[in-house]
Amino acid sequence: MNNIKKIRKEKNISVTELANLLGMSQSNLTKIENNQVELKKELANKIAEVLKVSINSITNEKQEGIELINPEIYNLLPHTHWNIPPQINASSTTKGYIMPDDTMQPTLFKHSIAIIDDIKTPITNGIYLISYNNQTILRRLQIIDNKSIKIITDNTAYPPIQTSITDIDIIGQITHIMSVQKI
Repeated sequence: MNNIKKIRKEKNISVTELANLLGMSQSNLTKIENNQVELKKELANKIAEVLKVSINSITNEKQEGIELINPEIYNLLPHTHWNIPPQINASSTTKGYIMPDDTMQPTLFKHSIAIIDDIKTPITNGIYLISYNNQTILRRLQIIDNKSIKIITDNTAYPPIQTSITDIDIIGQITHIMSVQKI
């Protein structure tokens, strides 16, 4: 089974458009999408390149490692995985978030990778990856009462924000930090 049709539809590309981009007939692509014809590795690579996704997302092969939530920070393809360091007990729910800025310094420096576990437990004071005001951000949360929460950066140049708990969506809680040096 492959994910070509699913990914193609997510990207709002018709089967005719994709077939033209690949230089093949629509009927052959439809047969491949419906698993009536085997998807050859060379074609899978070409499709992944055209759709700007990883080969594993096309072939539906499970890839070991931590899936990066925002791989574009390192100019990586969507669905990129990072090797799991041996000291981290990662599960299938473990994700990595590349810190895009200095808002959490000195705890997390720009381009550090925060290991996020999306286990849905009650919120306690700690560092979380959240959705707030249509942005995905990593911040320290401090519970004020049953209705209010303070969103705090560790960098004192950024002021804290007090808001309603219902204004944020928890994506996951930070479990580890990996320092990464770009080469």
